[in-house]
Amino acid sequence: MLSIHEVESGYGLVPVLRGVSLEVPAGEVVAVLGPNGAGKSTLLRTVSGLLAVRSGSVTVGSTDLAGISPHRIARLGVAHVVEGRGILPNLTIKENLLLGSFVRGSRTGEPDRVADVLDRFPWMKSRLSDLGGRLSGGQQQMLAIARAMLGEPKVLLLDEPSLGLAPRIIDELFGVITELATADRAVLIVEQQVHRCLEVADRGYVLQRGQVVLADDAAALQVDERVERAYMS
Repeated sequence: MLSIHEVESGYGLVPVLRGVSLEVPAGEVVAVLGPNGAGKSTLLRTVSGLLAVRSGSVTVGSTDLAGISPHRIARLGVAHVVEGRGILPNLTIKENLLLGSFVRGSRTGEPDRVADVLDRFPWMKSRLSDLGGRLSGGQQQMLAIARAMLGEPKVLLLDEPSLGLAPRIIDELFGVITELATADRAVLIVEQQVHRCLEVADRGYVLQRGQVVLADDAAALQVDERVERAYMS
């Protein structure tokens, strides 16, 4: 579903990603791990078009995303849940959710899609008129993911979804993430909760200084000492 090949990108004249390649098939949760400054968030920003691809390619299906604007990439089926959630605090839960429909460019079938999302996040059903800014951090993160799902993305990018959340909420969140990858959707997640993330991922890649230094099945990475060394270097 998502293919990244020999990608280089960065900020201004500063290169961050250097020849990064990875694959995220439909039906899989793929984790991107690594220490702070490794280029994990830069990778997601490059996929969603917030940063330009300087060389290499990013493709969804058969479509090369290089040079395409972020809003067009979103309409092609790439949803980016940014670090810090990015909900609109002065809008209600319902209003935040409906923003996800605008990504599609059409509101056809919106009631059914809203109903499907509310079935996945049942606590929202009785709170649709609550302002987003009055939700807990965990609820805001769930709302951000739910809003992304309204656009029926082919590729879902999650940037540090557990950041700042209590352990109980993290367990609930990762329980949701395990259900997000389907036959029609791939999930790419950047996360600092390494072992917790690998419990729900199918495969993982470790970034270090903008390069992939390790790639394997999630189960193998959980017991690979090189993962811990990558964080300590």
